[in-house]
This record gives sequence, C-alpha cells and structure tokens, in this order.
Amino acid sequence: MKRILAFGLIVLSLSLYAASFTTDKLCLAEGVDKVCIVSGSISTDINYTLPVDDGVDTQVLTTDGAGVLTWEDSGATPVVAARYSTNAGQNINMAAEIVDFEDVDYDTDSAVTTGASWHFEAPRDGYYTVCSAAHFTGTTEYDIGEQFFLFIYVEGVEHSIINFYEMKTSPASNVIIGGGGCDTVFLSATDEVNVRITQSSLAAGGLDLTSNNSLVWISITEQK
Repeated sequence: MKRILAFGLIVLSLSLYAASFTTDKLCLAEGVDKVCIVSGSISTDINYTLPVDDGVDTQVLTTDGAGVLTWEDSGATPVVAARYSTNAGQNINMAAEIVDFEDVDYDTDSAVTTGASWHFEAPRDGYYTVCSAAHFTGTTEYDIGEQFFLFIYVEGVEHSIINFYEMKTSPASNVIIGGGGCDTVFLSATDEVNVRITQSSLAAGGLDLTSNNSLVWISITEQK
C-alpha cells in the first residue's frame, strides 16, 4: 500500500506494509529494530498537522478535533491539600466558635490562616472534601438533652453539620464528648472555609478541647 507525504516542495513516497495483513503500520528502522505507528480501524482518511516547534519540557501533544496538533501544558496540576491539628486545649463556650487548628501537618499551597479567625482559603475553583474531628476533655458537666454540634462554615455561613451528639443520661463520671465527620463542598477561588463547634452544656466558663491532637484535627483535600 502506498502513501504520498508532501513536505513543502519535497514529495516522499513511502511503502506501508500490513502487519499480518490486518493492520497498517508506518515503521522507522535502525538496523533490525524499528519504531512503528499503527493505525486503528478507520473508514476515512485522517490527516494530522504537526506543530511548528519542539514544545517545552512536560508539554503534551493535543488536537483541536480536526487534526491540528499543538503543544499544551499537561494540566497535571498538583492537588491542593492541607491538614492541621491542635493540642492547645481551646476553650469553647456555647456559641458556634471557630476551632483554631494551629499545628500544621502539611499545607501544599499555604492556604490556611491560623488564629481566632482560622480559615482555609481555596486557591482555585473546585470541589474540596473537608474532614474534621473535635473532642472535649473528660467532663461531668453534660446533662440529659445537652448537645454538641460540629459544623462546616463556608464564607461565614453554615454549610453542613458533620457531627451531632445529644446526652441521653447524666454522667456519673467523666465522659469525653465530641465526634467527627466529612462533607464535600464547592469553593470558588478565595472562598474561606472553617470548622465551628457549638456545645450546650451549662459548664461555667465553657469546656476545653482535649490536648490530644489525634482527637482535634482537620484535613481539606481538593477533588480531581
């Protein structure tokens, strides 16, 4: 089978031989070794227009759907991810208070601001999975019907409750109140997300989060 390839004023006639008489191949040989391009099952001519340069490192060859090939960035953008914990024993009163996770485990894009207004700021639009856990120190201050809520807030507005606990009996000894959960949120670039706690015990001065940082943490991961 013959194919005529034209490059400017130079015309090359190449012979394409069928492998096992079933598949067309175009091969370049060096000695007995060769590199081959194998066509798929086609019912019409397919023409490709090659780029005019070599591209740059990590770029990939893409098509416009009409056979025109260009070099483009690979799009292999690293995933945004952050994980923080705390051992500060933060005091939580009855209001929906922001948890200050001040100890960084990792933060790929330096997206977190710590402190009383702790928040993660999305570097770009996308879906992000937010997981968190928070627990108080052992206490007998909870009574029947008193509650614990763990919220995700986006842009200062409640997005979801990821954990809820209600005391069913009066504790005779210290109990650890808390819990954790996850939700996926859509964030536009620069949107801020944080986790807040409400607890309804009547403990004077509120309750302290445990200083065990395996029980008080947050992770936020971009979904690809």
